[in-house]
Amino acid sequence: MPFTLPRSWTQALARRQRALVYELQRAVGLAVGLAKVGPAQREPVSHELLVRLGVLERLPSRWPDSPRLDALPWGAVTSRPPSPVLPLSLDGPWPQSPIVDPGFSPPVLQVPPDERQLHRRYNVLRYLGQVTALTPIAAAQALQGPRAVAVDDERFRELLNATSFSQFIVALDGDDREVFADELAEYPATPPSAWAKIDASVVDPGFALPGVHVAPTRTLLRWDGQRFCPLAIHFEDRPRATFSPTDGAAWELARYFVLQGLQHLLVLVFHPRLHFPGDTISAITQTVLPQGHRLARLLAPHLRFGLGLDEAVIHHRRSVLHNSQRELYTPFPLTTEGTHRGVVQGMRGVPAKAAFPAYRFDAELLDARTPYGRFRRDWRALTRAFVAEVLDDLPADDEDVCRWADAIAPWVPGFPDGEAIRRGGALVDTVTTHLTRTSVFHTADHHSYAGIPINELPWRLRVPPPNVLRPAHVELDALCSVEDYFRHRLCHAMFFAPVVLEPLSRVRYGFHRPRLRAARREFVANMDELDSRWAGSTFPASAEISAGIQY
Repeated sequence: MPFTLPRSWTQALARRQRALVYELQRAVGLAVGLAKVGPAQREPVSHELLVRLGVLERLPSRWPDSPRLDALPWGAVTSRPPSPVLPLSLDGPWPQSPIVDPGFSPPVLQVPPDERQLHRRYNVLRYLGQVTALTPIAAAQALQGPRAVAVDDERFRELLNATSFSQFIVALDGDDREVFADELAEYPATPPSAWAKIDASVVDPGFALPGVHVAPTRTLLRWDGQRFCPLAIHFEDRPRATFSPTDGAAWELARYFVLQGLQHLLVLVFHPRLHFPGDTISAITQTVLPQGHRLARLLAPHLRFGLGLDEAVIHHRRSVLHNSQRELYTPFPLTTEGTHRGVVQGMRGVPAKAAFPAYRFDAELLDARTPYGRFRRDWRALTRAFVAEVLDDLPADDEDVCRWADAIAPWVPGFPDGEAIRRGGALVDTVTTHLTRTSVFHTADHHSYAGIPINELPWRLRVPPPNVLRPAHVELDALCSVEDYFRHRLCHAMFFAPVVLEPLSRVRYGFHRPRLRAARREFVANMDELDSRWAGSTFPASAEISAGIQY
């Protein structure tokens, strides 16, 4: 019988190999930054070479930038925003009104120096090193191809059901039954609960970059007892533009627009809700709770890295979120304004569209018929049991906890205030929600999405949406350009692929009491059962889940 290493050993070995690669990339980044060459320059020589090779269509410096970015720093210098107004007697990080866009979540801009340094040490240096080391590889892959591959109906169903995209499967509402009346009439015995949709109708072609096509879509789904099956794709911005699997090449092309819309929903609309509202909780926790408080000890390991990272994501000119085409790693199909609009829609919601509610602090549980829905529920149940044990004998009217909740509630919609946090189970539910959102749900979004080959998911489409006359067939090589794929490849490595700095399974809370230490050990031990249950899925094992927002 052949010898095989235990799964925990192979996971540890793979983790160490990844950590070594990232450290080498950071070393390259440090050298590049100190020498002020390559990506540490505004117009490196390599950009001209990429144009000559046909990887870039023009020099990045010739792209116009949005006026929104004028006041943001480009290099190592941080912005100098106005100071937040703290309650009397408090000193520390605190949220304040948004600066880049009024619809963004309140940011924390007075980031403690050590947290800002953590971001520079672990993320910024990695970014510089990755741009330097991966540009030749990404360029060669983009030139060689394939930049897009066929996605058949079976694979399309798998992507919709078995990945983090399944979080966008929602019930029909509004005029859905009117739009899809013909399709629904074909299945008169189907119960209402078996019908669902994916709504990407918020994608706005008016913000598309030159030569790029995007389209608002709705996809009709029917539950067949095991999975949701797509029956029709409707394009919002054109009349009589509903396609079914019998429509040949038009249906084939429509699938790519749905996948483009799903990426828009995941990366730009809903995933930011896992990042930015948590900054308020992190800042106020550090400022209001005494360091030795049990709640502070429970939360502290999950707060590292997040403030420095999220400050830069919104308030640095070179952030991928701004999609400035002067950078090499910005693959989104929309202008800066269009990209920001997606984030605002995630926070404020979209009127008259039930698929896009305004952000509220809640459990974010999904349809339990999908694997991702069950994965999230499993991890929430495990985490809640641990949190309940840790907070078991903490008085319901603990003054520090009530003060903490009162400080957060005005900034985070749906967060309980000091009165509500006292009610039975409210504190446990609140802490569980924060921990699962910033650790498990955040990592699972990345892990599942990053596991999909990018040539199945072109971010930019260079052909227009289908109509009754076109296309006769889908030319895969024409779907996206060399530059589109190149930018996507760099972005995938730098921002989409998980880079776990401190895994959830290795968190240390600094508890002194034996009962609390035992609770932590049991929490970690019980992770093994979930790892076994979800082995082989697109979702991460415990050793692959970051303890908080780390990338």
